[in-house]
Amino acid sequence: WPTVVTPNQPPPFLLMLRRLGVTTVGQRGTRTIGVVSPSSVRSYSTGTPLKGSKTKRLLLMDANGVIYKRVQKKFAKLKSWITETQRASAEQLPGGIDEDSLDSSVAPTLKEELVTLRKAANTGHIPPETYYQKVLETFKVSKSDYPTALKIIKDAESGIRLFDGIQEALKELKYGRGISLGIITDSMSSTTSKLDWIKGQGMDPKIFDFVVNSSELGVTKPHPKMYESAMNLAAPLGIRSVEEAAFVGHKTAELLGAKSMGITTITFNPDEDLKLRLAEFDYNVSSWQQI
Repeated sequence: WPTVVTPNQPPPFLLMLRRLGVTTVGQRGTRTIGVVSPSSVRSYSTGTPLKGSKTKRLLLMDANGVIYKRVQKKFAKLKSWITETQRASAEQLPGGIDEDSLDSSVAPTLKEELVTLRKAANTGHIPPETYYQKVLETFKVSKSDYPTALKIIKDAESGIRLFDGIQEALKELKYGRGISLGIITDSMSSTTSKLDWIKGQGMDPKIFDFVVNSSELGVTKPHPKMYESAMNLAAPLGIRSVEEAAFVGHKTAELLGAKSMGITTITFNPDEDLKLRLAEFDYNVSSWQQI
């Protein structure tokens, strides 16, 4: 968001949380090496380079939708469990609720509340469980079933599959061409968890030089701090300018955020909105072998 979290000026979603009676917590500490806190953000060289004007030495990328995809949407698995155990029929369950979007079938008031809670979880202001419990309440899951239901959500969340060719491509980029690699992710899950998911798919997470995680930084893409933090972490690797960096994304907002910083943009696995705006970005690829 463009609004920076400060004690004197709470962003709108935090004010909404207070109206909902939700207790917020401070942003999660930076327990994982390679993640920076807001106070450590420094200035760096910026610019608006011409396409391909300088050799790239840093490749930044989103996680979900770029490095991997989920085998099944988190709440789809939850819905299946509810219907299979006959706690409710499919017709009784609310439609339009999944991990990425809330469609027009969701009541406006409920939609606002769910969006607010999800943003708060993605920025570390509330635990993910607070958001998930609202989802369970929406699905009319009894509190006695919460532990089972939360485990289903967590299992679905960690059920990922790497995109074809990514391991070979990243090894060539890092070890063959000497390009540094970084992740910029909006996530309510910890960096350690996300890297464990990747490791579970046979990829060595140490191939990534650093990770910038929204829940540990306190903002989400396309906030400039997400990209600034990545550049700050790349500085000790000898990368001094955004002209040396490229970002691979699958959503319009995150790519616009990178573009606004002067970072070269690469679209991959575009969502429906991005498919209509591919011409706005520097490169469009359909496979990791093309990067």
